[in-house]
Amino acid sequence: MAKNISQLAPRLWSLLDLLLSANEELIYHREQKRKQGTGTSSSQKRACPAVLSSFDGELEMAAAGSNIPENEETPQASEAVSAVEGWYKALNEVVGGSPLSRRKKKVVCVSIMMQSTNQQCDALQGSVGVFLHSCGVSDTVCTFLAHVGLSISTSSINEAVKRLSKDASTKIREQGKDPLTLYAYDNLDIDLKHSMTGVKKAQDSLVHLTMAMMLPLNHVASANALEGAKKVWKATVEPRVDPDVSKTLPPTIEQLANVHPEENHSSGLNRHERFRVWKYLEDLVKDGPAYFRKFCQQLGNPEMVEAIPIKKTTQIPMAAMDVKPSSPGENGDALKKIFQQSGVGNPKDTIPGTKDPKDTIILVCRDLLTGQHLQSLIDSHSEEDISWRQLKNVNFNLGLFHLKMECADTIYKTFIVPKDGRLDKTLLMALVALLRPKETGKIESNPGFR
Repeated sequence: MAKNISQLAPRLWSLLDLLLSANEELIYHREQKRKQGTGTSSSQKRACPAVLSSFDGELEMAAAGSNIPENEETPQASEAVSAVEGWYKALNEVVGGSPLSRRKKKVVCVSIMMQSTNQQCDALQGSVGVFLHSCGVSDTVCTFLAHVGLSISTSSINEAVKRLSKDASTKIREQGKDPLTLYAYDNLDIDLKHSMTGVKKAQDSLVHLTMAMMLPLNHVASANALEGAKKVWKATVEPRVDPDVSKTLPPTIEQLANVHPEENHSSGLNRHERFRVWKYLEDLVKDGPAYFRKFCQQLGNPEMVEAIPIKKTTQIPMAAMDVKPSSPGENGDALKKIFQQSGVGNPKDTIPGTKDPKDTIILVCRDLLTGQHLQSLIDSHSEEDISWRQLKNVNFNLGLFHLKMECADTIYKTFIVPKDGRLDKTLLMALVALLRPKETGKIESNPGFR
């Protein structure tokens, strides 16, 4: 906003800079004191004049030049503009540039004048009004700020919030039509403290809500990659709810290792060995002796097998829901409201215009406990007669943070908990004793994830 105003009205912008910096001598002394690490003395504060005495003549010329049309060039206008620009450059040389706080004040001054001329020029006032609404400011304060020209009226704030909510709802439903969308949600606890206490016993001020967001899967090439919800449900859910159905064995380590078959390499090393060689060279170049720093440009990147394309991912926040997701049923209520916002579900059960996902997998992400709740919820809905009510499309995915927690817990239970594993000099605790000799007892007992 400041950039646009300075380009459209450079004379007014320079004039406001002079008005907000009336005493250049005081500014110079203040800057010198600030450089020395001390504040402005009380005598200097009292010396600040209330009017712009040193720039009276220049301001009169600027006011005279501002009344002249743009297409007419007179000596008086040229002299006024030259005077303002000269004082502006001199002030910048003394102070060392326009501070950010002074720029904000100039934007406020111009915005108030613009709104006084045209009520629709309320970009700053509208932003302040929405900010006040988000902070829960009282209507009295909003009305006062609207009267002084810093905000819009309370009714205008409510109307702006309604328009923003409507636009956000439209954007959510548009994204819901795209099958390449991941839904992530979590609990949201807000402490609504009461300003006054009553005679009766105060109720619990902690409110339990659910927040959610949509993440477009831009790195997935095609929506066909998420087809097969019924097949996945049949292989995972049916064996749990029906003992007569034969269970599908999970893949073995050998099968997972052969997902990307090895190819012959000129070095005679396999893919894992080549990565270990690259990792050793990277540690040597970046963390080794200074001599090896010159080989940083020759190090290159590790070999890529199936790289995920790097694309910008946007987050689309959804409306908070008055649901506490702490049980299978409450997680089901949260998912129901999430899909209602996005316009996904059975058209016969919800509002018109709802999109039927058919056989598309809907990815849902949260923590491990939610995975257990959703598994129990899906099992209990297996007797429904409609595919959407059976939750066949819902597929739970673990978040990266909780995946790291599980990996850390696995390492702890495998290499630290067994006492025999602490005796070998080549295992993890031997390295811990070298890196953190004073924290071995803490790591052996209960280190915690963080």
